[in-house]
Amino acid sequence: MQPMSRTLTERIALSILDREGIAAIWTLHVAAAEAHRTGHPAAAAAILEIAEAAEKAWISATERVPAFFGNAVG
Repeated sequence: MQPMSRTLTERIALSILDREGIAAIWTLHVAAAEAHRTGHPAAAAAILEIAEAAEKAWISATERVPAFFGNAVG
């Protein structure tokens, strides 16, 4: 079975998370709000999509960690 390919948005989100860590999610949300506030709704939507993909990836990664360590202890 071939692994699912990631969307461009997911690849961008993962790259940002890799470089900036979890703080990037908040920074992306702030950037999206600023883009919207300054009259750039399309840019705001794109940034928000990346922020949401980053958040989803972060949550998915953190859900796997306890299961891994839970099996290693004891």
